[in-house]
Amino acid sequence: MIQTSAPGKLMLLGDYSVVYNNPCLVTAVDKRLYVEADIIEAETDEIITPQVKESRFVLETIAHFKNTFSIRQSIRIKTQGDFSHQVGLGSSSAVTVATLEALNMLFKKNLNKRQLFDMCYSRSWVWI
Repeated sequence: MIQTSAPGKLMLLGDYSVVYNNPCLVTAVDKRLYVEADIIEAETDEIITPQVKESRFVLETIAHFKNTFSIRQSIRIKTQGDFSHQVGLGSSSAVTVATLEALNMLFKKNLNKRQLFDMCYSRSWVWI
């Protein structure tokens, strides 16, 4: 089993400007979202995400990763967090980053931080 985490975020200035593809000032907070990932013997993936509003961010991340690397194995993803999706600390971003890092480690793809960032960023249009 692989365990990863990502911090929540707080937009300090320009939070509405991102809607129009403009930059904003953002910082990480000391609350984290945790992801556990494991390969399972099953027909489909198992997603357990009580800390996020919906599991589509996890599902899209898994689908993108599996498609990119031609992975057929089923996995279990379980999330837990220091904060709820209801407080506005970016749980969808945090779960995307932590899930991608967990899959990277689980399948030993050795993606560096820039490659992980690029994969997360390239999927950002899906969330809109």
